[in-house]
Amino acid sequence: MIEVKDLLSLVGKKLPKKRFLHSVSVASTAEFLSLRFSLPLYSGYTTGLFHDYYRYMDEEEALSLAKEMPFPVFREELESPLLLHGPIAAMNMERVIGSVPEEYMKAVRFHTLGSKDMGKLGAVLFIADYAEPLRTHLTSEERKELLSSDTLEEIVLRILRLQDSYFMSIGRKNAEVTEELKKFLESGGVFS
Repeated sequence: MIEVKDLLSLVGKKLPKKRFLHSVSVASTAEFLSLRFSLPLYSGYTTGLFHDYYRYMDEEEALSLAKEMPFPVFREELESPLLLHGPIAAMNMERVIGSVPEEYMKAVRFHTLGSKDMGKLGAVLFIADYAEPLRTHLTSEERKELLSSDTLEEIVLRILRLQDSYFMSIGRKNAEVTEELKKFLESGGVFS
């Protein structure tokens, strides 16, 4: 697998500066969460750096690649091709950065919509992408309070409820997979 400094360079060359800084911030937040919840540090940092690698892909190309995916693509991803950057990154992760455990690819694949199948690392990345310090939708105090929750499941559920409130205010609905994740967590589900 690629060295961290080489991955930083690779991602820095691929992404615009603002998105690169977001990815570094997500990686640092994921590293913090990985340490807190006893996951390998490199896993959170690597997936955090790589998660938006394909964020600026042309929509037509993204839709074309969606047909080649080795896993299901959700209706909402096809309707909003920007969401395909996660699955495309997961599909190409090993080609770009070398051999990685399956949970890395699963985390990157589900970082936008979430899934009850995203695992602990996926939960870490989902949380880090939402709560990294450069995001302005949370105050420092709100972020600190959110991240102080006792479990990954509790943090993810709180994020989903915050998203629900926001989506309701703009007349939008969650993706089916996101609703399934919320129901899973509300019924006591635990990430494996």
